Amino acid sequence: MEADEAVIYLANILAIARADNVLSPKEESEIERIRSEIKARKKDLKDAEKLASEPDYQLTPIGR
Repeated sequence: MEADEAVIYLANILAIARADNVLSPKEESEIERIRSEIKARKKDLKDAEKLASEPDYQLTPIGR
């Protein structure tokens, strides 16, 4: 997975996890596991958090 795809993928996961306006410790743990599994950098996760925090963020398909 390319770095830009990883950022979007993680942003999508974060947006779903934050749908209830709460990110539980279990969700945080799973997001970190996914980040590691897709071999994304910690910087990619930080970029994804910034992207998913935008008020108008919408889930974005990747890998097409």
